[in-house]
Amino acid sequence: MENETRKLLSYLCAMIQQITNEKDAVSDAQIKLVNDATKGYNEMINQKNRRADNGKV
Repeated sequence: MENETRKLLSYLCAMIQQITNEKDAVSDAQIKLVNDATKGYNEMINQKNRRADNGKV
């Protein structure tokens, strides 16, 4: 019985670790997506400002 309990606990810990890793991967992907979108937005604003500076709004 003790061996079965240990196996079950080991399995549950492995599942929790996998879920945690997957959650971290999703969080990292979400952060990258926001960063990429922000970078793209900032570049668009910079281009608009450059055109305005050149009198080509």
